[in-house]
Amino acid sequence: MLNQISGIYGDAGEKTVNIQLTISKDFSFHYIHNCNHKKPIDVRGTWILLNNTVILKDYKSDVSINDKWKIDKNSKCLKSRHGMEFLRICQVPQ
Repeated sequence: MLNQISGIYGDAGEKTVNIQLTISKDFSFHYIHNCNHKKPIDVRGTWILLNNTVILKDYKSDVSINDKWKIDKNSKCLKSRHGMEFLRICQVPQ
Protein backbone atom coordinates (compact mmCIF):
# COMPACT_ATOMS: atom_id res chain seq x y z
CA MET A 1 0.00 0.00 0.00
CA LEU A 2 2.89 2.37 0.76
CA ASN A 3 4.19 2.17 -2.82
CA GLN A 4 0.70 2.89 -4.17
CA ILE A 5 0.23 5.99 -1.99
CA SER A 6 3.65 7.63 -2.29
CA GLY A 7 4.11 10.11 -5.11
CA ILE A 8 3.20 13.62 -6.21
CA TYR A 9 -0.45 14.65 -6.35
CA GLY A 10 -1.79 17.84 -7.86
CA ASP A 11 -4.53 19.67 -9.65
CA ALA A 12 -3.92 21.43 -12.92
CA GLY A 13 -5.10 25.01 -12.95
CA GLU A 14 -5.24 27.01 -16.17
CA LYS A 15 -1.53 27.89 -16.11
CA THR A 16 -0.17 26.61 -12.82
CA VAL A 17 -0.80 23.92 -10.25
CA ASN A 18 -2.79 25.31 -7.34
CA ILE A 19 -2.33 22.37 -4.96
CA GLN A 20 0.54 19.93 -4.81
CA LEU A 21 1.03 17.22 -2.21
CA THR A 22 4.14 15.06 -2.23
CA ILE A 23 3.83 11.92 -0.11
CA SER A 24 7.16 10.18 0.49
CA LYS A 25 7.85 6.59 1.47
CA ASP A 26 9.73 7.79 4.57
CA PHE A 27 6.40 9.16 5.90
CA SER A 28 7.24 12.80 5.20
CA PHE A 29 5.11 15.15 3.10
CA HIS A 30 5.36 18.52 1.36
CA TYR A 31 2.09 20.45 0.83
CA ILE A 32 1.82 23.56 -1.36
CA HIS A 33 -1.46 25.45 -1.81
CA ASN A 34 -1.18 28.41 -4.21
CA CYS A 35 -4.82 29.48 -4.41
CA ASN A 36 -3.86 32.77 -2.76
CA HIS A 37 -0.82 33.74 -4.85
CA LYS A 38 0.05 36.61 -2.49
CA LYS A 39 0.36 34.26 0.48
CA PRO A 40 0.83 30.63 -0.60
CA ILE A 41 0.83 27.83 1.94
CA ASP A 42 4.01 25.75 1.94
CA VAL A 43 4.36 23.22 4.78
CA ARG A 44 6.25 20.02 5.50
CA GLY A 45 5.64 17.35 8.09
CA THR A 46 4.85 13.69 8.51
CA TRP A 47 1.88 11.56 7.54
CA ILE A 48 0.09 8.41 8.66
CA LEU A 49 -2.46 6.16 6.98
CA LEU A 50 -5.61 5.50 9.02
CA ASN A 51 -8.73 3.82 7.63
CA ASN A 52 -7.93 4.60 3.97
CA THR A 53 -7.18 8.25 4.85
CA VAL A 54 -3.82 10.00 4.64
CA ILE A 55 -3.51 12.26 7.68
CA LEU A 56 -0.94 15.06 7.58
CA LYS A 57 0.62 15.90 10.94
CA ASP A 58 3.63 17.45 12.68
CA TYR A 59 3.55 20.60 10.54
CA LYS A 60 3.57 24.30 11.35
CA SER A 61 1.19 26.62 9.52
CA ASP A 62 -0.38 29.98 10.32
CA VAL A 63 -3.56 28.91 8.52
CA SER A 64 -5.62 25.76 8.56
CA ILE A 65 -4.80 23.28 5.78
CA ASN A 66 -6.44 20.23 4.24
CA ASP A 67 -4.82 17.67 6.53
CA LYS A 68 -7.09 14.68 5.85
CA TRP A 69 -7.06 13.14 2.37
CA LYS A 70 -9.29 10.14 1.65
CA ILE A 71 -7.95 7.69 -0.93
CA ASP A 72 -10.29 7.39 -3.92
CA LYS A 73 -10.91 3.66 -4.43
CA ASN A 74 -11.34 3.84 -8.20
CA SER A 75 -8.30 5.89 -9.15
CA LYS A 76 -4.97 7.27 -7.96
CA CYS A 77 -6.59 10.35 -6.50
CA LEU A 78 -7.12 11.85 -3.07
CA LYS A 79 -10.10 13.91 -1.93
CA SER A 80 -10.47 16.30 0.95
CA ARG A 81 -13.03 18.62 2.47
CA HIS A 82 -12.02 21.80 4.26
CA GLY A 83 -15.07 23.70 5.44
CA MET A 84 -17.24 24.08 2.33
CA GLU A 85 -14.28 23.56 -0.02
CA PHE A 86 -14.11 20.14 -1.67
CA LEU A 87 -10.80 19.23 -3.32
CA ARG A 88 -9.61 16.35 -5.46
CA ILE A 89 -6.01 15.86 -6.50
CA CYS A 90 -4.60 13.03 -8.58
CA GLN A 91 -1.22 11.39 -8.79
CA VAL A 92 1.04 13.00 -11.37
CA PRO A 93 2.70 10.46 -13.68
CA GLN A 94 6.48 10.44 -13.36
